[in-house]
Amino acid sequence: MEQVQRILEATLQAREQNRGGVFVVRCSGPTANAQAIKRFSNVLEFDGKITWHIMEADSFETLVDLVATANKRTLGTADICLVHGLPTLTNEGEDMPFYKGWRSLLPGLDRENNARLVLLVDQHMVPRMVRHVRDLWESKEQYVAWPTSKRDQEILNARDEEARSSRGQTRQRTSAASTPAESSEVDKAKLIMRQALVLSTEGQLEDARKAAIKAARTFKEHSEMREMALAYELLGGLAERRGDVTEARAWLRASVETWRSSGDDTKTAECFAKLGHLSYLCGDRERASRQFQSALEIDEALGNKAKVSAGLRRLGLISEEQGEYARAAEMYRESAEVVEAIGDKPGLSRAFHHLGRLHERSGDYQEALKWHNKSRELKEGLNDRLGLATSYHHLGNCYFLMGTYDEAHGFYDRAVELEDEFKDFFGKASTLKQLGEVAMAQREWSEALRCFLNAFELWNVFGSPLKNSVVGHLGQLRSLVD
Repeated sequence: MEQVQRILEATLQAREQNRGGVFVVRCSGPTANAQAIKRFSNVLEFDGKITWHIMEADSFETLVDLVATANKRTLGTADICLVHGLPTLTNEGEDMPFYKGWRSLLPGLDRENNARLVLLVDQHMVPRMVRHVRDLWESKEQYVAWPTSKRDQEILNARDEEARSSRGQTRQRTSAASTPAESSEVDKAKLIMRQALVLSTEGQLEDARKAAIKAARTFKEHSEMREMALAYELLGGLAERRGDVTEARAWLRASVETWRSSGDDTKTAECFAKLGHLSYLCGDRERASRQFQSALEIDEALGNKAKVSAGLRRLGLISEEQGEYARAAEMYRESAEVVEAIGDKPGLSRAFHHLGRLHERSGDYQEALKWHNKSRELKEGLNDRLGLATSYHHLGNCYFLMGTYDEAHGFYDRAVELEDEFKDFFGKASTLKQLGEVAMAQREWSEALRCFLNAFELWNVFGSPLKNSVVGHLGQLRSLVD
């Protein structure tokens, strides 16, 4: 009961503030959370644009802290904080201590103080509550706990009847129309986004970044959630290509939140996966695992077999990093079985690539070559030329580690040729570094210096810290060449 009282007190701190709302929804996961946001946002419209602040509770103690944080975040009347993940309680109905304590405080609330709505609702009540939430907001009936008690059912039944009689007015009130000026600005922003995509394809990363930021600002001003999420996603990809993983993670976090707010589960899962990849690159394996798992759970719920296969590969990568090679191999094989069953050859080529890289890492180079060649053959049949660059790079790695330097050189050269064709300059820098390693092993100092310098210059253009990986070689080689 003490925990219940703490939650109530923390929530009621917003009572005297002319602020936005705090929704505490008992949702089962990201998908249900996104659905709740989509339903509520469809009916809550104000003179200003709504800004959603999303947080997750995993215990009563966490909920107390999050409600207090929510009160600080909802500074404007159009700021709404949705806290999801309220722990499932026992089936005590209206006698549940939490709700009994809540109701005991309701009579003392001052409804003329402009405080705003706080809802605590069961997930299955969300579809029904969206029909009443605007009226609750406008009538300043601002603190509502809504379990499934008989009393609450009676209130909802009365509101349903009232809503049916005024459905036409509600529909008119909740419809949103853009002015011609707003539409014109959004259309211009969409054109700028298309230009940003072209610039990105051409390798003009800085110009693409500036264009995408400009478009994103307009989309945000007009609450164009889908376009805004796409812009954030592009900005994340551009930052990654420049080697600025920290900035890339920031943009992708914004993209995940925006996609989730728009209720697009497919894109939410996709960006969770990208974010996990960046966390992985930063060495944050625990966070990467959580993000990969979030993506996998959404894809499983959607029945997206190809994405489920990709999710298994990502989690296999984490197991691989932790030295659990048998577990990683199991997940890669399971990934291959999923895509093979649905005839997804591109997915199968990627599963084979991961098996090859796993054996490459464990030192079984012959087995690695077998799987890399299986992946390469599929990519050749699919004419996946950019994917072939990756296969050639890793085949070169295997031969280099086996000491077969001429074979390694040949595959690295083929990788560079394709990386140039597709303007994958970041990948080219990695391959040039490996060509420098081959030249070092063959004591070709001038060639090694050329390769390391070119790799350094490319990474330097991107502002990538990977440039430091060749600095030591450059110092050593300059003394040898001189």
